[in-house]
Amino acid sequence: RRWWDGGAFHDELYPFLGLLSGGHAELARNIPYYRLATLPKAVQRARGRGALYPWSATEDGEERDPHGHWYTERFHLGQFAASVWWLWLYEQDLIELQDLYPILREVARYFELEMIEVAPDGKIRTKRCTDFDESVGQVSGGPMTMGAAVFSLERAAEAARRLGKERDRARRWERLAHKLRDSLPIDRTERRYAIPDGKHLHYSIVGMVFPFAVDVG
Repeated sequence: RRWWDGGAFHDELYPFLGLLSGGHAELARNIPYYRLATLPKAVQRARGRGALYPWSATEDGEERDPHGHWYTERFHLGQFAASVWWLWLYEQDLIELQDLYPILREVARYFELEMIEVAPDGKIRTKRCTDFDESVGQVSGGPMTMGAAVFSLERAAEAARRLGKERDRARRWERLAHKLRDSLPIDRTERRYAIPDGKHLHYSIVGMVFPFAVDVG
């Protein structure tokens, strides 16, 4: 394969986890610190309303792929938040968490300010966008996107509490995440997660279990 022409792709989460689980934290941390270095570009791309990182980025954080339906993907933002959070869990370094907190903060702000809508049943969900399964096009409340939103909001809130920052905003993030959890697309009869908008089943439904660990049982 072409290795995405050497760009920074959101699949970085998986080598990050491999490095971290192999005891190579000094290498793994380069990945979230790259996202910290390019955060200003992501904030500018979101017009100041959080951070919108490209689906595939150059070294300085610019979009590098031709236009396509993947431009509307948003679950990758949660993957970047996950790298920050798992580095914190591994190292338990509050100074490092403080360094990287701006990523958690701006990703959470983006989900809060740009990605939430009210569904016909009165619950909230993520807006129509391309989820992990690109073949079905845009869906409302896509499983990977919902998982990413809940994870990002909850982890940003917890990081804020640990750092003694933005208590009111952290409480708002927690309330929003709780409402989103109540809207996770679950087929109670089949006892499984489902693809919304009448789309066919796809393994993106595991996103709420891995990598985002927001499974409701």
